[in-house]
Amino acid sequence: MVRDTQRNLDLFTFVTEHTDREELSWTLQQIRPYVLMMNTRAKASIFLAQGKFGEAMIEIERGAMPSWNSSEIELSRAGLKKLGRSHFSTSGWKK
Repeated sequence: MVRDTQRNLDLFTFVTEHTDREELSWTLQQIRPYVLMMNTRAKASIFLAQGKFGEAMIEIERGAMPSWNSSEIELSRAGLKKLGRSHFSTSGWKK
């Protein structure tokens, strides 16, 4: 699971850095937090199974504070603004 989720995270970054289609990149960035959570859980689980509780906590802290690059952060912000304006009413539900 660690390898697969890391491969997905790397793909998300690659697409963000190399596409001209913002909607394609935004589609992938929406699921980044979930994949990052699964990657973090998998890494921490390995350490827990080995009785390495300190290392497990370090992985959990890393997962809670991901180091996205600036283009990914800006794309996420822009996507949230766009999503908020175009798809939802003021109550947050799609019309």
